[in-house]
Amino acid sequence: MAINFSKTWEQRALEASESSTQPIADGNYVAKITNAAITIHPLHKVDVIDINLEIVTPGSEFGKTTVKTLFVDEDYKNAKKRKWDLSVLYELLEAHNLQFSNQRELVLALLDLRDVMVNLKISRSEKVNENGRAFINREISPITDINKINKASVEPVKQTKKHQWVTELDTAEPNITKAQTQSESISFDDLI
Repeated sequence: MAINFSKTWEQRALEASESSTQPIADGNYVAKITNAAITIHPLHKVDVIDINLEIVTPGSEFGKTTVKTLFVDEDYKNAKKRKWDLSVLYELLEAHNLQFSNQRELVLALLDLRDVMVNLKISRSEKVNENGRAFINREISPITDINKINKASVEPVKQTKKHQWVTELDTAEPNITKAQTQSESISFDDLI
């Protein structure tokens, strides 16, 4: 268990209040998705996807957490925001070869997003809300460098030279003596 039991409740309360009052500074960070789940938004009463993020970039912001909320429900009234958030979700899932066709598959895909590293950009707007605070914009995107490495290891090496497969038993297997290229597929019927 990773809980430090030697701390008192007062120490824990002080740490919690200090970490919650210090917002994450504007900037670009590498963050780890700690959880992604479908919840109901308390104000709009629609399904949203909450993605919990923990900053792993070394520095003063290391270990701080934030939440990116994606409005993906068809009942959400702001269509532009919904389409943007859906594109962010699709981009994240596609970068990790995940997809869904129903709600169950979406939940499983969100579970697979745990411990995935993403780019996190935090910025504050010049507009303020009714409390006088600036709006915080959180943008997440997949890390493209890792994706290039993953794709390179999965994709087969493309050969430019055509190969001809010839068997030594030409009399027993006459169909195998024809020229085969990498783009052609060999079926079981060709071998018989």
